[in-house]
Amino acid sequence: MSLYTLCTLLAHYFPFLLPLYATLVTIKIQGNALDGTLPTGLGLLTKLEWLQFDSNALQGSIPDEWAGLKSLHTLKMAHNPITGPLPSILGTLPLTHISLQDTHITGHVPTQLGELTTLQDVHLQMTQLTGTMPVQVCDLLGDGKVMQTLAADCKEEMVCECCTVCY
Repeated sequence: MSLYTLCTLLAHYFPFLLPLYATLVTIKIQGNALDGTLPTGLGLLTKLEWLQFDSNALQGSIPDEWAGLKSLHTLKMAHNPITGPLPSILGTLPLTHISLQDTHITGHVPTQLGELTTLQDVHLQMTQLTGTMPVQVCDLLGDGKVMQTLAADCKEEMVCECCTVCY
């Protein structure tokens, strides 16, 4: 079932729930074979704190409209054929956990992620990211810092001298 179809069904059969969407704080839909593109409309859920779509068949890139997720602290979208670059807008969100391993994201890790001083865990292994892990992100690791895990491929395509876990 596509994510679009799921949202359409919810809106059609449960219209009384529509006002509740604005107060939605958690979405966890993992391993349900959801397909389709990542919906831009999720960016309207300003109270959303946890977004988890692990192990589905979702495609497309992370929409810039998700910059509206001003309460989001956990983003877990591992094991999906998501494409496109890792957007710099993620650096504007209060994220503590990012799990995007085993996706098809491309490009460089944006330096803006280094602005997330509450970031605890980042999993970017098994992706198509290239370049060098930004110093700004590496600076989040160390004594007295919050970040515990920084995982990446650490091969020729993706250089990460500060990663705590290399694949």
